[in-house]
Amino acid sequence: MTRLALILLLLPALASAQYLERYGARVGGAGSTYVGDPDTEFDGVGGLVVGFTFDFYVSETLTVRPELSYLNKGARVQTPVDFGDGGTPVDINARFDVTYIEVPVLVRYRPRPFARWTPAFHAGPTVAFNTGATVTFSAVGAEDTEFQQSDDSIKGVDYGFAAGAGIDVDLDGRLLSLEARYTRGITNIVSDDDDPKFNGTWSLTLGIGL
Repeated sequence: MTRLALILLLLPALASAQYLERYGARVGGAGSTYVGDPDTEFDGVGGLVVGFTFDFYVSETLTVRPELSYLNKGARVQTPVDFGDGGTPVDINARFDVTYIEVPVLVRYRPRPFARWTPAFHAGPTVAFNTGATVTFSAVGAEDTEFQQSDDSIKGVDYGFAAGAGIDVDLDGRLLSLEARYTRGITNIVSDDDDPKFNGTWSLTLGIGL
């Protein structure tokens, strides 16, 4: 958490920097799953995205945008479990939920910066800090069997890459943005697991820049 604390301390300094063009906020939804495991196909889970944005001027069409976001990631899987009592294996649902504070640093390209509206494209590296992880188990067809526990197997930091596109609309100096984004982790997020698992997250957000 030391790296996260350092980033949080630096953000106010960045926000007051000479080349800060605008700052804003974004909110929306996300769908996430685990990808890369050759033996298991995971289903997705939904979550919330809330964050702040800081756009630094590079040129009329380019900005560098650090962001600070809170979001949920995770996955679902169904697997048969043999309890060793000679009975029929029971299908168990497992849902993995992880909350992150994520810091992307994106290059953003707007080909029509002076128009009323313009497409906008962005890409760049991300780092996400695990702030809490749980796994919830339930037997298929018997939801009253559900129980939840903390998941200590999820690593504390996830590095990745994000890319996306959207539309910016100029509202008399304020910038309304609708963006779709895919973020792919490059860190095998599960400790002591020979089968790799990476976060894969789609998000759709609405933002306002001041």
